[in-house]
Amino acid sequence: MRRRILRLPVRNNRLWVRTHRHPTGHRVALAPQLRRERTLLPARKEREGREMTIYYRGPEVLITDQVFVARRPTPRTFVIDELDDVHVVVLTMRWFGPRRHELRARHRSVAVLLFASFDPTTFGQVRRGLMRAVECQREQREECGELGYR
Repeated sequence: MRRRILRLPVRNNRLWVRTHRHPTGHRVALAPQLRRERTLLPARKEREGREMTIYYRGPEVLITDQVFVARRPTPRTFVIDELDDVHVVVLTMRWFGPRRHELRARHRSVAVLLFASFDPTTFGQVRRGLMRAVECQREQREECGELGYR
C-alpha cells in the first residue's frame, strides 16, 4: 500500500513558518499564534531615540533594562523596578528525570511565577539576564536618589 503525502504551502505573506510533519503526512505550522507576536516592543520609530539595553531575548522571554516580558503561556509584562524578592525554586518530582527550575518574585506584593524551564542552560541565561537588569535598576536608583533627581 502506497502512502500519499500532501504538501501544503506553509509560507506566510512575509514570514517563513517552521513546520513539522503530522502523522497523517501533512505539514502543520508550529504555534501559528506566535507569528502575530514577533516582539512586544514598539517599533524603532516610536521609541523616540531612547536607548534600551536588552539583557536577554529568546522565544519565551525578553528582558530589558525596564521590563521583563514573558510570552508564554500568556503574554505578561512586569516592570523591573516593581519586582521584589526575586528567587529561584528547583522542583524535583521524581528521583529520575529533569528538574524544573522556576524564577519567582513578588510583583506589587503578589507572588508571581516569572519563568519556568526544564532546560538548565536556558534557565541560567534568563536568570543572569534578570539579575543584571535588577542590578542596573538598583544602580540607577542609588545614582539618582529616591526622588529621581541627580
